[in-house]
Amino acid sequence: MKNPKSNPRVVETCPGAGHSVKWPTAGQCARQLVVVALVVAVWLVLFVVYMNAAGNGAPPPTRVVRAAPARALQPTPSSAAPAVDPAANGPATNTTAGGQAPATQGPSGQAAAGPTSTVSFARDVRPIFEQRCGSCHGARRQSGGVALVSYEQAAKAVVPGDPNGTDLVNLIQTGRMPRNAPSLLPEQVQTIVKWIQDGAQND
Repeated sequence: MKNPKSNPRVVETCPGAGHSVKWPTAGQCARQLVVVALVVAVWLVLFVVYMNAAGNGAPPPTRVVRAAPARALQPTPSSAAPAVDPAANGPATNTTAGGQAPATQGPSGQAAAGPTSTVSFARDVRPIFEQRCGSCHGARRQSGGVALVSYEQAAKAVVPGDPNGTDLVNLIQTGRMPRNAPSLLPEQVQTIVKWIQDGAQND
């Protein structure tokens, strides 16, 4: 009978058992250990994934922040308004009922005149003449010998200070000018009337 250790696939017979036992080889044992290790690794991975999912789904702990009680502000001595001496600042200025100062009076006791006009010829009036009157009273054509291109030309067609006596105002107010074109807007007519009423100044 050969030595069982010399042959890994030796078959031994248990006395009184009536059958033979086959011992697994080293390769078979190694494969079984690998399978067991893989099963354990899979279970560990599943456990870690479950714990992470449970930790991420849990709501964060709520922190209760208590607001500090409000404190009443005490006025400091430096915040008090200093007393004003009327005598040091000169005579007080009288104001009207609306809170506005009255007009300054001149030596004769009359109120001094303010700005002579709030309408500018270059800014307000000339653009109206160029857009609405330029086709008939412009640089190329001067119907009736009237041109409204420059201030000198426009000043000859109006009566400064008298819009009612200016034929140009009567024509544009009645819609007879500009001819074959829509009438001037009320705002445009008012601008020209205000300019003439304030003296038809050049600025």
